[in-house]
Amino acid sequence: MPIFWIFPYFFESRIKECFPTFSMLDYQVDYENHALYKHGKKGRRQSPVRIFTNLSPRDIILPSDEGYRFCSQCQRYVSSENKHCDICDACPSKDGRQWKHCLQCNKCVKPRKGKSFILNLLLLMTADTDEEYQEYIKNNEGILPLTQERLKLLHKKGHTEIIPEIFAEELENAEEEEDSDQKKEKILKMMQNCCYTSSISLNRMAEMMKAEEKSFSALKKYCESDGGNLRDFRSYLLPEKGTKKTHISTTKSVVRLHYGRIYQMKVKYMSKEDLQNQLYELVEIARDFSQRKERGLKESKREESQRLSLEKRFKILTTHFQEGNIDQEALMQIESPDCILLKEEVKTFAGTTAYFIGLGKNATEDRLFIREKLREMITLTNVSEDDKKLQEMKIAAVKDIVVFAPCKLLCGGKELIEMPGTDESDPLAQHEIGNILDKGDPTEIMGQFESNLQHTGVYKVMEELDQFGFMNLKPQLDDAKVALIHLKEKAMHYEVICKRKASQAEETIRIWKIKEIKDLKIDYFLKEHDKILQHTKSSLNEKRKQFINGKVAKLLKEWGRNASEKWKMSKSKVTNRAVFNPYFNGRHPNYKEKLREMITLTNVSADQEKLQEMKIAAVKEIVVYAPCKLLCGQKELIEMPGTDESDPLALHDIGNILNEVN
Repeated sequence: MPIFWIFPYFFESRIKECFPTFSMLDYQVDYENHALYKHGKKGRRQSPVRIFTNLSPRDIILPSDEGYRFCSQCQRYVSSENKHCDICDACPSKDGRQWKHCLQCNKCVKPRKGKSFILNLLLLMTADTDEEYQEYIKNNEGILPLTQERLKLLHKKGHTEIIPEIFAEELENAEEEEDSDQKKEKILKMMQNCCYTSSISLNRMAEMMKAEEKSFSALKKYCESDGGNLRDFRSYLLPEKGTKKTHISTTKSVVRLHYGRIYQMKVKYMSKEDLQNQLYELVEIARDFSQRKERGLKESKREESQRLSLEKRFKILTTHFQEGNIDQEALMQIESPDCILLKEEVKTFAGTTAYFIGLGKNATEDRLFIREKLREMITLTNVSEDDKKLQEMKIAAVKDIVVFAPCKLLCGGKELIEMPGTDESDPLAQHEIGNILDKGDPTEIMGQFESNLQHTGVYKVMEELDQFGFMNLKPQLDDAKVALIHLKEKAMHYEVICKRKASQAEETIRIWKIKEIKDLKIDYFLKEHDKILQHTKSSLNEKRKQFINGKVAKLLKEWGRNASEKWKMSKSKVTNRAVFNPYFNGRHPNYKEKLREMITLTNVSADQEKLQEMKIAAVKEIVVYAPCKLLCGQKELIEMPGTDESDPLALHDIGNILNEVN
């Protein structure tokens, strides 16, 4: 049955894992009533929604007037920008753009991700000014760094609007706890696990500020097109993937971005029970893999990747298998999650939350502090060798990371979800960025931050882009004009030919109306027709002989040899022989009688009746193969002769088969 599913293209791997016969079409699904995914000036053409089907892609024709073409090598319709890769031997693009082949990755990749870069640029453009940033401290002088007594007093008096967001959120959750001692303990732990900008040494902060100045100079040079590049430009807040591979994530930590009056971050670690339950999944995978291996089944690439990831975390977090590889047999002996022994270092931070907060005096210093701590929590950058092992454990145990940034992009309770260093969140993050920008007026945003744009020199870039577009568009317009003139000349030429052919046809019709000429022509045509038939007949006979004496004879010999070998192997298993008469065409009455004996006791001698009863009682399944066209195409009918229990099922199967037959 033909099936068409409408899903975003980034679900392709999961859909094909569950339904291997499905394939994704390049067609971009747009909606009439959707703000983003519809054609025209009011919509965005790059819809991520595609069609998944179990039909062959070569049988589905996509409209060329909407930007699709037929790839003769792939034998399917693809987007016009989706170019065929000779190395991959496929049209690899998923998002409608032209992808490029990466020799290091040995696959085709997007020409440029840009998701993390764009997100950092948006945060930079909408960041509060220094004056706006320092208003919090001016209005709440002496509040930072917070002490346990001050936080307790503010919470008691209900001044939650003064308390920094990371603490206010935790205290709001603590309202549900009636026991005041529990609240005190919670506040005490918050203070103990809190770290401020002042924790970074003055020398280290001076180095970071100097590097940041160099970074912004690189960005300005790049925007002004003075030959600069982005090699020296550092990320504004969130880690990015770089050419030096310093930001490749070792975990898929989710970073949630919210608006905050000052730069803050909190990192939640999984509890001991959560870690044990999660790591116990590796034991279940090992047992499942062992059972599947006995049945001759192999694990998919996705399952292998999941298993290897869990194995790495298992060795980092537990005391098991510290020397050498994981012993699968010993792993399967672990009876329950409680039997998994976590390292002592892991127990010290499991279930806790770490807080990082700026002092509100210098926006750049606070941002750099949060950026460095965030980078440490996602990668192992700038981590000393002594702390590397402990940091690996923390990264493997991270549950959630929340960053509060004073950027107007995040105002109004908006949230952005980011996975730095991974590709899996790209479609989701880009979709959410688009939604946030669509909620506001982009022109208004550009107007609000005009001074920022002037400082970066981006106006010069826009002017050069306009000039570049004009200079590149003019030759294309000239080429189109020449092509149209050439097309017009061809049309006029074909028009002359058509008129000439029309006059020739009229002359032929006039001649055929003369009876004498008509009779002569018909006689000539009949003779020529006979010659062609004789030649065709002799050619067909010759081809038939070659085919029979060649391929057919070879196949018959091979079939005969195989049949002889099979007979030798099965000869000893035959207990009774029946003469195969071509007259019966495989429907010899002996076979019919044998089936009747296996279901009833008809025609069974008294000596054999007891034995036959035992055989009937021990029958598990009877399969009958019959040369009936009703059963062609691997169809199956289920029947229980002599009972009524299968009638509805059998009637249903018969109806389905008849519906499929013309």
